[in-house]
Amino acid sequence: MRTYKRKTENGTIPPEVIRQGVQKILEGGKFATVACEMHIPRSTLKRYTQKFLTEVGTSTNDVSEVPLENFIPRYKTRKIFTAEEEKSLENYLIRASQLHHGLSTREVRKLAFDFAEKLGKDIHHWEEAKTAGKDWLWAFLRCNPTLSLQSPEATSIARATAFNRPVVNAFFDTY
Repeated sequence: MRTYKRKTENGTIPPEVIRQGVQKILEGGKFATVACEMHIPRSTLKRYTQKFLTEVGTSTNDVSEVPLENFIPRYKTRKIFTAEEEKSLENYLIRASQLHHGLSTREVRKLAFDFAEKLGKDIHHWEEAKTAGKDWLWAFLRCNPTLSLQSPEATSIARATAFNRPVVNAFFDTY
């Protein structure tokens, strides 16, 4: 996953094209002819037509009423966190590093697991180790290039508390 390069064109059909193909099937078109016209694999067209019929039923033949995300492949909708959840996780990591409490990669993976568990996400593949996967971490870091996770170094209490306004003003007044 970290350096995966796509080898096929599977799954690159726009959802709007799939929606139009399903609409033509419901209007009485044949799978083979509609698949050929729309340049959609016949099995894909059958799968989405059956999905539409089981979810909506035969009560309506208007595919435009169905949300477009129903015509997006499942692997694109199986992300663990939404964009705003990832952003809040990123902000937390930045804030923790500003407070001199940088997190290691293992701690970030544990934090992501706890965060997903708190949100009630489906993370059964993380349950055994009680941490997020390494692939998730590398994908998260690739999507958030402002983050840099390194081994945290200890900051002494004296050093962390000594850098404050009165001490800095006294330094500049003296020199």
